[in-house]
Amino acid sequence: MLLVVFLIFFNGESARSAAAEFMSALSKGDVNTLTELSTVHKKSPDEIRQEWREAMTYGRSYLFYWEITGVTNEKSDSATVRIDLTANPLSPASYPEHKELSMVKVDGKWKVDVPEITRDMFPYMPQ
Repeated sequence: MLLVVFLIFFNGESARSAAAEFMSALSKGDVNTLTELSTVHKKSPDEIRQEWREAMTYGRSYLFYWEITGVTNEKSDSATVRIDLTANPLSPASYPEHKELSMVKVDGKWKVDVPEITRDMFPYMPQ
């Protein structure tokens, strides 16, 4: 137990945990957490927050289920988190599609590089 706490304390947040927090915030419409975990070109946090507010307004009815399936290159300053995303999970015709989140370290913290996400993952993402 002590070793786990030690590793988390000195290793910091992982790309996987940041991606999971991002996806959870996306599913709940948590604009503040999305803003904190996003990088969008060289936009300020206030600009990113406003874009997420708009995205959540237009995307309220978009339902999805997600599961992280893997992470690559987490030891560098960028990583890719693979996700299986099922849009409209209440439909009997829905199925998981493979998506990726491009992660980058900004000031030592993992963030999602939002412009790199395909728009079919969530239709109203900031650009």
